[in-house]
Amino acid sequence: MLRRRIAELDGLRGIAIVLVLLVHFGAVYPAHAFGERLVQSLMTVGWCGVDLFFVLSGFLITGILLDTRDDPSYFRKFFARRVLRIFPLYYAVLIGAFLIVPVWVPGVVDDGLRSAQTSLWCYLSNLNSIVSGAAPMRGTVFNFAHFWSLAIEEQFYLIWPFVVIWVKPKWLPKLCLGLILLGIPTRLAAYYWIGPFAPYYFTPCRVETLAWGALCATMIRNQPQEYWGQFARWAVAIGATGVTTLFMANGGLHFIAPAATIWSQTFFAVAFSGCVLLAYDSESTRLGSWLRWHVLQTLGKYSYGIYVMHGLLQVFLWQFVDDLVRVAPNYYVGVTCYVAACGVGCLCLARVTWEFEKMFLKLKSYFDYDTPEHQTPVLAIETVNSPSGEASTIQQA
Repeated sequence: MLRRRIAELDGLRGIAIVLVLLVHFGAVYPAHAFGERLVQSLMTVGWCGVDLFFVLSGFLITGILLDTRDDPSYFRKFFARRVLRIFPLYYAVLIGAFLIVPVWVPGVVDDGLRSAQTSLWCYLSNLNSIVSGAAPMRGTVFNFAHFWSLAIEEQFYLIWPFVVIWVKPKWLPKLCLGLILLGIPTRLAAYYWIGPFAPYYFTPCRVETLAWGALCATMIRNQPQEYWGQFARWAVAIGATGVTTLFMANGGLHFIAPAATIWSQTFFAVAFSGCVLLAYDSESTRLGSWLRWHVLQTLGKYSYGIYVMHGLLQVFLWQFVDDLVRVAPNYYVGVTCYVAACGVGCLCLARVTWEFEKMFLKLKSYFDYDTPEHQTPVLAIETVNSPSGEASTIQQA
């Protein structure tokens, strides 16, 4: 019997968005002394928050698709529900940035960003970053550098439903394992044939992480709890050991360094797969209680809005870093205040945008599945019967 309500996964989503905020806000705070640089290096590893989102996405999306593959409206319901959850805020931001604000403030959009906007409208912005990184997506006022991961998510949504419906369930785990085994070779090839940014931004290089999540979804449906429970513990141990070893050997894990972009993606995916399975099975454990902490639940609930909006707030808040450095008594107080202020600002902004999103979430009732609750995965969060979305859900077996 599969659990229907999984608040613990929302806690993981809350952790993921905190990691993203740490790398985008905390890691830019100037550091000088050894201890300060060490803290900065640790925050820089926050790029792995996106990897946690990807594993969650693979897990939840694959679960939904497996449990509804016999639904006569399989494609219509899946795509309609994804559109209603993901598109409104995403396109509202683009419309505001490229069509509305420039009418009142001419020249507010940089020429480079304007020329790259087609990829944003088409969920292909990650391809713009393959050669030169995210710089083309970052303007002086509007920052869409972080939209690359949303592009990969949407590409996954577009392709994976067809894979799940065409591949027999008994073969899907083998397909996932094949995609996982191709992960490191694909990133190596991309690194040497395309450039150092490709393993991080190129969709084929990110398939492995999504496949780990998908594999976990097949495990809980086809294997006894004793099997995947033991797998989860080993996965966390092996993944954490690999990441720690790479971090110490390289003095950090900057996202485009070979150790990070080629090798640590696999270790993070392994560790996060174990975390997802442990969280799924943690309802009555201390881990579950911690993941149900109201702060993590709140961050998880608004994680999609926080992610979409934080890049825009980031440009505005950067200008205050130097002032804070001057008045803060030391680095640790300064960076803590800066990250906390940025996080609260992002949360408040996401809370406002949530009211806009709820108008569209109500329309999802027209595309309910024939069986009970389902969960919109990734950065988005909701429950089918309640637009306020208090917990991740998974199809009842």
